Amino acid sequence: MTSLLAHVLPFALGAAVSPTLLTLELLILTGRHNPKVRAWAFVAGAAATLFIFGVLAAFALRNVNLTGAPSVASVAARVVLVVLLVGLGRRSLRPKNQPEAGHESKLRRRLADAGLGFFAGIGVLAMLTNFSTLVLFLPAMHLTVHADASTSDKWLVGTIVWLIAITPLVLPVLVVTLFGHRSDALLARASDFTAAHSKQISAGICFLFAALLAWSAVTQVLKLAG
Repeated sequence: MTSLLAHVLPFALGAAVSPTLLTLELLILTGRHNPKVRAWAFVAGAAATLFIFGVLAAFALRNVNLTGAPSVASVAARVVLVVLLVGLGRRSLRPKNQPEAGHESKLRRRLADAGLGFFAGIGVLAMLTNFSTLVLFLPAMHLTVHADASTSDKWLVGTIVWLIAITPLVLPVLVVTLFGHRSDALLARASDFTAAHSKQISAGICFLFAALLAWSAVTQVLKLAG
């Protein structure tokens, strides 16, 4: 199990880096109406979505083994992931249109009047559209499903991967819950840093794993050619 965990750990750490989700959570935590409860609802929605996605991916990938001997299919799968990650990285770096003042105030009023189900739904939608996390979560599930390990070990590793991926989401609301207003300064700094560097962080993660998967595809091609 330790060997399997070492193989999936890089993908788990990459999936955990999600500035978009963190930005949304920090926005909720800085609200005036029940910020902690709403943030927990948001995190629960996102975490549950990723867990369900992981389970469905594991079952879907049972009959798709790309981790054995080099094959055209394994190379093609890596190339597809590289293209997706590069595309996501480029999209992250594109400038986004700033919302108009009237639209932003309308959004804030809607958030102020929304119930917990609304924030859980935002968590679900945010995770479903957080493609960088989902794309990196897939290889982790694939490696886990096809590992030479017992079923219980596979479930344990899959759960650990999921926990690692959601840890950055859980930490801010957990800190606020435990320390209250004493965490305001830390929360503000985290919010400023995330807002200033979210594009670069997202793009960097995508390009890094695209490079790693591209190198893996090259080694597979060399083995096939040899």
